Amino acid sequence: MKKIIILSLFGFLVSCSNSKNDNGLVSLKDSSAVASSSETMRYDSLSIEDWLVQSPFETKDEYLYFKKKLKSSTKTIVTLSPNKHDQTVTDTLKTIYWGESYIQTLNNVSIDKTMLLFASLKERQFSLKNNIRVGMSIDQVFKAFKVNYDHSKNYKYLEIKSPEGGGEMGFVSYLTFYFEKDTLSKISYQPYID
Repeated sequence: MKKIIILSLFGFLVSCSNSKNDNGLVSLKDSSAVASSSETMRYDSLSIEDWLVQSPFETKDEYLYFKKKLKSSTKTIVTLSPNKHDQTVTDTLKTIYWGESYIQTLNNVSIDKTMLLFASLKERQFSLKNNIRVGMSIDQVFKAFKVNYDHSKNYKYLEIKSPEGGGEMGFVSYLTFYFEKDTLSKISYQPYID
């Protein structure tokens, strides 16, 4: 009997918190109004478009930029894999570490330079063209992109992507700024590479 009462109560609560849309399908209401306990931390994030993401470092050859900034890496991992477009070509993938920061690169016989696949920056030595670097305040980062910083929100990250159309062939690159206690703790960069 207790099971029936509990199941009925649960069904009633679920039906009260759900609503039907025009198609007659049941959908949950706005989840931002749910679970506002002290154990649940709510984060906000923001995504904007900016051309900086097409070339965020002081040179077009990002690999040379990283080698120039910190000459001695702490660890390098090299893997070989077949190229996804031409199985007769072997790609050389390198992950190069500088402390907690690292980049992933790609090279093969059919391309003329080492291409950057991904960067994760946690060291202050690395900075973008607009001088953003790890350790800056969230307010400084938002100002650099002319974005209003809402002090009432707890931002987890700010994502910058290529403007609509994405540059040369419509492909999108991403820069993501991660924050801890209103301080920039990590920058990740993912250029579009096919």
